Amino acid sequence: MKELVSIIVPVYNGEKTLRRCIDSLLDQTYSPIEILLIDDGSTDLSPQICEEYALKDERVRVFHKPNGGECSARNYGLDRVNGSWITFCDQDDFVGRTYVFSFLYRGSMQKDCLYITGEREGFTEKDLKQVRHIHYSGDITQEMLDKEQKNAVNWGKLYNRKVINRIKLRFNENVFYGGDKLFTMQYLKEMKEVAFNRKYFPYNYINDFNPKKYMRSFEQQWVNYRTFVDTLKLTWPENYNASWFFVLFKLLVYNTLYENVSKQQKIRNLQKIRDDKDTKDILEELIKQGGKTKFLWQWFLKRNYSSVIRFGSPIVKLVCKVFDSQSPIWLKKLLKNIG
Repeated sequence: MKELVSIIVPVYNGEKTLRRCIDSLLDQTYSPIEILLIDDGSTDLSPQICEEYALKDERVRVFHKPNGGECSARNYGLDRVNGSWITFCDQDDFVGRTYVFSFLYRGSMQKDCLYITGEREGFTEKDLKQVRHIHYSGDITQEMLDKEQKNAVNWGKLYNRKVINRIKLRFNENVFYGGDKLFTMQYLKEMKEVAFNRKYFPYNYINDFNPKKYMRSFEQQWVNYRTFVDTLKLTWPENYNASWFFVLFKLLVYNTLYENVSKQQKIRNLQKIRDDKDTKDILEELIKQGGKTKFLWQWFLKRNYSSVIRFGSPIVKLVCKVFDSQSPIWLKKLLKNIG
């Protein structure tokens, strides 16, 4: 295969890691590529860095736009790609030389197949480790959907441009968290199979997890959550299950506990979440799953909002404090998996 592969990189104030990212993309063993750097209103040196690379290598294309968020930047790129196939890379990540090639190991590419390659993950470049058993290969089954929805990020995946344009698929710009998952799960609706290359692990994901990045007002969180749930339920009406919504549900609840409003307002917000048509099933599944915060979900299910606030709020504030600080990596890893 010698079809052009487009790599979309949303850029926002990434001057510290952007060169590492672009250098790694330019060093691919598969040469027919174009790199679209979408500067999303950066206020640091990122725009100049992008232009510098565009001058040095004709495979680099740079676009500048007002700040609109990551989904907006990705859509901007999708509207301007030339490639038959599309993948993504985050500005703070980097890839190995076989990143693009690893998608093409089958030789002949099929439009009705989602191609996925392996990844390494860590909080820093020094502690990157291969992440195994997070993807599924084979036909589109319930098992595959349940597994893929947990790792439906856009990087490390190769999408067909004709399919994307045929179904008019774009990122939902009203979603500030989970937009990549919506995109991938909607794309999967058009697929017959998934091909996961377990031989290569060329994508290097630097985990910059910090819950405060995603804290918004309750109203914004509520719209984000319901948009996410409603879209996936509409896309996969016979296949979705409560586990698909765990991450967004937890974020909604934790945000409610963290928000600087009165206890009475927190109770009203928790009540709205608890009265939602999907909450009971989600809570029951979270309780079955267990975990360090199982007690919170048990109280929440019983509508014991005062206890949820009393014990949950300090936990959420502690997690945010740790990730705001220069705490040891081991502590961040522990708190990342809380609940």
